[in-house]
Amino acid sequence: MLRYAAQYLISFAPSLLAATYPALLLYQTNIGKLTLSSLERVILFFALIALIVYIIALLVSKFYPPRAGNRAFIFLIFFGTYGWVYNLLLKYDWFRIEHYTLLPVYILVALYAAFLIAKIDAKKFRSASLIFVTLAVGLSLVNIIPAEIHKAKSPSAQNIVAASADAGSASNSSPDIYFIILDEFSGFNTMRSYWQYEGVDQFVSYLEKEGFYVAQGSRSNSASTFHELAERLNYSTYPVYENNDVINYFNDIYNSKVMLYLKEKGYTTFAFDETHHFYPSFEHINADYVFDYDAGSMASPGTLFDDFGILVADKTMLVPFANYYRIADPKWAEHAKWISFTADKVGNLNEISGPKFVYVHLLLPHNPFMFDKSGNPVDPQFYFNWNYYLGNYQYAMTIAKRTISNILSQYDSTDQPIIILQSDHGARNLNAQTKGAVTLSNYPDEDQFDIMNALYLPGYDYSQLTQDIKPINTFPIILDHYFGENIPLQ
Repeated sequence: MLRYAAQYLISFAPSLLAATYPALLLYQTNIGKLTLSSLERVILFFALIALIVYIIALLVSKFYPPRAGNRAFIFLIFFGTYGWVYNLLLKYDWFRIEHYTLLPVYILVALYAAFLIAKIDAKKFRSASLIFVTLAVGLSLVNIIPAEIHKAKSPSAQNIVAASADAGSASNSSPDIYFIILDEFSGFNTMRSYWQYEGVDQFVSYLEKEGFYVAQGSRSNSASTFHELAERLNYSTYPVYENNDVINYFNDIYNSKVMLYLKEKGYTTFAFDETHHFYPSFEHINADYVFDYDAGSMASPGTLFDDFGILVADKTMLVPFANYYRIADPKWAEHAKWISFTADKVGNLNEISGPKFVYVHLLLPHNPFMFDKSGNPVDPQFYFNWNYYLGNYQYAMTIAKRTISNILSQYDSTDQPIIILQSDHGARNLNAQTKGAVTLSNYPDEDQFDIMNALYLPGYDYSQLTQDIKPINTFPIILDHYFGENIPLQ
């Protein structure tokens, strides 16, 4: 029995290595921008393709392993080189080239070559192919392994674009503070009444079980992100500016009272914020560490493939179906990666000692409505269709849970952080004035002020809080209780 199993495994080995070698080759070329998790994901996917092809070849070859392995090996060589050939033909432009004409021809040639290989001594060809592809894989590993060892020994600073050397030295007993804003995340009452979505009750139960106080009657003073951020970070009222006048908020958000106060107390401050990319005139938050998009990074966007997976898939017979695994607009692809990166990184800042203030602003579930409830990509034509807001909202709840779980996992019962989970405003139902834009019918204007407001305040008597907490009072509540200040509530 073992002998037969060994025959099948040996015959499958060339196919497995042939299917995964392109990923190793491209990983080796881009190793400075990648992590092993990206490679593992792609290797597993293409190993599965190799297994499927091998099983089909076994059926066609009447379960004679050497011949089946050879046929699968040849077909997978063609499978893995289609994208290269297509790009080469485009480059030289000898004739009009389209996937719908080239791919069928390429598959027919691959199948003919796979059947033609049966005329060669199966065992000898299997041995030769195994030696050849093992050497190719081995050469890639010779370059990858030392580079990974070097990366593991090097300190991680990826995605940190700025750092201040003059952070104070607060007492380690001071609680870490996380201020997390989910942009355009509707309050739970609106989700129940307008969307008829009762799933928010499970989310509220999750938050309360984790120890949050959930103020379900909380409302924003405006439907402007910058107005709300300025008020909350400075616990001061601001006029509601219109259009280009919003620049008046920028400096007070950039140098907020909260950030400056905590720096004086010796906190190390962190900022995760996409605002700069959509409003270039808005400077990065004045934090000690600013995490930003990294154009060279290939972090996972949470779809079928990350950027590295897309790079590999585009070299294969999968490229004609790229719309199913690739996000169309590079700007939105960066947005998707940023969401996933932030959810993981926010709860993994242990390389910095001392108390921390972590500011997080995610444009989620703000349009583009890129995700369904499971985090799978939505067709780009629906990115600004408000009927897809609910799926993006459900995914935002998943991201919120993931972020909170990652944060709390870093602390024990004697050293709990403060977590503020809020939205700036509710769903505004704005017309994006772009192709495919669709607004909601009969959406109440007042619902745009219904927000999420959940507070995780260790040691605080929640009976002192009300269901209609004004978000402008968030930091006065915290600074009064934990730092002995006497800031009047509004």
